[in-house]
Amino acid sequence: MLILDVKTRWSSTHQMLSRALQYRQAINNFVEENRDLHGAELSVRDWDAIATVADWL
Repeated sequence: MLILDVKTRWSSTHQMLSRALQYRQAINNFVEENRDLHGAELSVRDWDAIATVADWL
């Protein structure tokens, strides 16, 4: 299950990004299979940025 960011919980951003990284392949597959999400694909560079921020947090 994916986790959403919560403004009042300081650790929620880290949890959200870490979970997204765990589900990276599933997220990529979901976006690829749903034409209405065209343009919402995350590039390798996007995923690298997510990993960097998650590590930093």
